Amino acid sequence: MHAPRVVAPTPLLHHLVDSPNDKMPKKKSKPSKKGHHASTSTGPLPSVKDSTTFFITSINEPHNPTHCGRCLYGALLVSNASPGQPTTTSSKLSVSIRKNLNFWNTLYHFLVVQRTDEEVERLLTRLSICECPMDDRTIAAYHKVGEKGEMVSIQRCFLEANAPASGSMKERYSTPRIAFIIKAFCMLHSGLVESGVRGVAKGTVDTWPTSPMDLVPFGADELVWSFKRWWTFVPDTIIYQVMA
Repeated sequence: MHAPRVVAPTPLLHHLVDSPNDKMPKKKSKPSKKGHHASTSTGPLPSVKDSTTFFITSINEPHNPTHCGRCLYGALLVSNASPGQPTTTSSKLSVSIRKNLNFWNTLYHFLVVQRTDEEVERLLTRLSICECPMDDRTIAAYHKVGEKGEMVSIQRCFLEANAPASGSMKERYSTPRIAFIIKAFCMLHSGLVESGVRGVAKGTVDTWPTSPMDLVPFGADELVWSFKRWWTFVPDTIIYQVMA
């Protein structure tokens, strides 16, 4: 099996919200002076702070997140919007998210918590089935942003496009099952790259990880097995980039 092709993620929030490919034309909205908000046909998106709180709360129980993968994807994108730059025009993390230790500890715990193959399968099934209250405008807005964002993640490895037209393989690598997990690992990779290895080793940083112990909450062996298990279900090279 050839190594999956990696396409650099470009989370352009403006284009995710108001794509020119949408069927219905949209009026151009004036940018917010504070740069914290964007808008969708469902109304203005919530603030970065509220979106981050929403995201953390939803994945706080790592085996059973409160919302589907698409909703979480949208909330994660909005959480990383930068003040004065609502379109998130670069792959770098916003200052607010870099210094939010609760966010990183929760995201990391969600990804590396001890799971069996059966538990991973149940989680991916949970992410793929939407039971979110779509009459909630905030939830609906996250879904709209997440739906556009999923395309970016799934194009990294072309799994869904190259899988058989029908059958278990097509379902196994479907966008609703794996797109959010790919995005979560991309986010984690950015956090690790921007943290600086030397500062973490010396314990002189005020961003996550604050020390090497943050990276092995369940032990080094379980960490390795966790990444290998994810690769079995979501074979995107970003998982091995995080390991490196």
